[in-house]
Amino acid sequence: MPEFSQGEDAQSLRAFDDITGRIHLTLQALSRTVILTEGKSDRSALKLIVEVSRILSLGSKSQLLETCAQLAALGDDGFVAVFDRDFDDLIDSELFLWRVYEGGDLEAAVLCSGVGEGLLENIVPDQKLALAGGAAVVFSEAVNAIKSVCRLRAASRQMEWGLPFDRIDIGRYIGADNLVDSRKVIAALSREYSDPLGRRLPGQEQLLASADAAVEVGHFRGRDLLCVLEKYMRSTRLRHRKGVDPNRESLEAMVHTAAPGALAATAWGRDLAALLG
Repeated sequence: MPEFSQGEDAQSLRAFDDITGRIHLTLQALSRTVILTEGKSDRSALKLIVEVSRILSLGSKSQLLETCAQLAALGDDGFVAVFDRDFDDLIDSELFLWRVYEGGDLEAAVLCSGVGEGLLENIVPDQKLALAGGAAVVFSEAVNAIKSVCRLRAASRQMEWGLPFDRIDIGRYIGADNLVDSRKVIAALSREYSDPLGRRLPGQEQLLASADAAVEVGHFRGRDLLCVLEKYMRSTRLRHRKGVDPNRESLEAMVHTAAPGALAATAWGRDLAALLG
């Protein structure tokens, strides 16, 4: 049975050949519900909701979902899966207990808990932020700015286009209206696209129609929002304080640092804590 409380290596089960078997034996020996997560950042973010010794990292979402389905087939129910939605269809809740992060992923959930507004208040000079309408207004503006990207991500996932979002910087395509320019994003994605099977992307107009469709996705990727916030903070309108470099990596690190307290204070966090007893 794996030791849950002796360092980082003990928390990652990727080294075991039979991950499902190991967890199955562990669940049989425990009287407490455990959390299964994708990675180490999740484990750190959830540490104020439940003790770290009850959080197991599987290393990837695909491994997590596969393992959960196998555990359910074995009759195990002493676990809760916590993972990013990632524009996937909702997982069959009858297979196992699960909780997707509110907002789409871990970073989005933390940003929407008030941390996003806090970043603006701490990095943007008070006067500039006030002239822009305040932190809440600017944060809402940033969320609105990436709606076309959300629709395009959702369509790519549903239609299995495999658009290479991780190869482009969304913040580079913010227009004068402070929104993401869909045409420029699609052009950048098309330049970066390659498929080992030789499949071709749909035409530009079909991609643009997906981005501009009157569809409300309802969630977003946190890192997309951080790209937009970085661009806003570097703009003349919201020039950041001297001595502060609001690059995306620094902003993401701030979000992860704030995550434990932020998630524990949300209704989502309280519900998860209650579920775990």
